[in-house]
This record gives sequence, C-alpha cells and structure tokens, in this order.
Amino acid sequence: MPTMFRDLRYGIRMLAKNPGFTIVAVVTLALGIGANTAIFSVVDGILLKPLPYPHPEDLVAVWHTAPGLNIKDLDASPSTYFIYREQSRTFEDIGLYQGDSDSVTGLAEPERVSTVDVTDGLLSVLGASPIIGRLFTRADDAPDSPDTVLLTYGYWQRKFGGDRSVIGRTLNVEGKPRQIIGVLPKDFRFLDWADLALILPLKFE
Repeated sequence: MPTMFRDLRYGIRMLAKNPGFTIVAVVTLALGIGANTAIFSVVDGILLKPLPYPHPEDLVAVWHTAPGLNIKDLDASPSTYFIYREQSRTFEDIGLYQGDSDSVTGLAEPERVSTVDVTDGLLSVLGASPIIGRLFTRADDAPDSPDTVLLTYGYWQRKFGGDRSVIGRTLNVEGKPRQIIGVLPKDFRFLDWADLALILPLKFE
C-alpha cells in the first residue's frame, strides 16, 4: 500500500510539471471512456438485452442468401412468404414487414411520417394488443380489401390528442383514404423504429 501511494504522488507531481501532457492525457482518457461506453450501449441493446416482446427467445429473423449473386442478406419474396406460411411446420406464425415513409394530408399541415407495412399476424406474434380498436386480419392483406391503418400511441396523442373516438375515421396516406382501425399501446415498439407513426397492411397485388 505505501508503494502505491508513493507512485501516485510521483505521478501527480510529474503531471503537474507537464500541464500540456496532462490535458492530452485527460482528453484521451475521456474519449476512450466515452467510446467504450457507446460501444457497450450498442452491444447491450442489440446482443445482451432481450427483445421487449413476450417469449423473445422464440423469435427468429429469416434471410436468404444468393451465393451466385454475392448476396448474403436477401429479403424474402412474396412467393417465399406464402410458401412459408402455408407449408412450414416449424414456425407458429410468420410475417413480413417493409419500412417506408409516407405523406399524410388532411390533418392541418401535410407531413411525411415514418411507416411500416406488415402482414397479418406479425403484430400478434410481437405481443401487440391495441388499447382501442383491433389489429389487422388476413382480410386486410387482400388486394381488394378496404384500406386500413393502425396508429402508434405517440402519433395518436400528437395528432388526435388521445381522442378515443378516432376509430372509424379516415386518414389520407399517400393520397389514399384509410380507415383507422386501432391504436397501439404506449409501451409497444416495433423493432428499432423509435419514431414510427403508422402501421399499414402489407398487400400483395
């Protein structure tokens, strides 16, 4: 212990004699700590912390590879999705999603918001339960079905003030009128979409 204190006093005296070196050392140390903290936060959020859904250990993401095209992460095509949905005996349910941004008009000023298109069943797999209204059904995926939309809690509060009579009203998305069928709970988050506003049914023409 005395040796440690002696070395510490010696180090402090040397740093005091070289203030320029001291500043560089402190800045370098601060940058190193900051970088390590940022890296740990990313690793903790992606690899260590479980997904915020019921039974996260049962959730899997599926990609395909095309070695001949040098593609490692190939999204599933609609035909592949239908094959999985109809023939798979491994998965309890399967869904596709596609992120986008769409223009919304008819609510004060037009704006472009973050949206995601999903197939029916995907939200249920993620444990979503609307606070009002309903989720999508397979009928919402049909090409000739009425156009519908789900609101996230944040968008519902921001644009409709939490009005519970919003169900059945019309929202113009990309110039197309869509009927509001449900509002998702405050604690629901779709994967890594922090600013998601609307969820639309993914239709296959």
